[in-house]
Amino acid sequence: MYGEYYIDHYLKPETDEKGNTIYRIIPAEHCLPCALEKVQMICVRENGEYVSTGIRVYENFSVNKDLEGLL
Repeated sequence: MYGEYYIDHYLKPETDEKGNTIYRIIPAEHCLPCALEKVQMICVRENGEYVSTGIRVYENFSVNKDLEGLL
């Protein structure tokens, strides 16, 4: 359905300020060639875009606060 516009995710190794190797997850459209290692994300939209679980935490907090006011 999304073809070349589907979002793939790749691991990009980097070195932090202490000299440790860290990995960043880089999103890129499917049509772009990339030599990095491809990873599969669990929480993604239909187009492959990553959906953070942090959004859900905020929504649950907001709903709980709203319900407390009603009781």
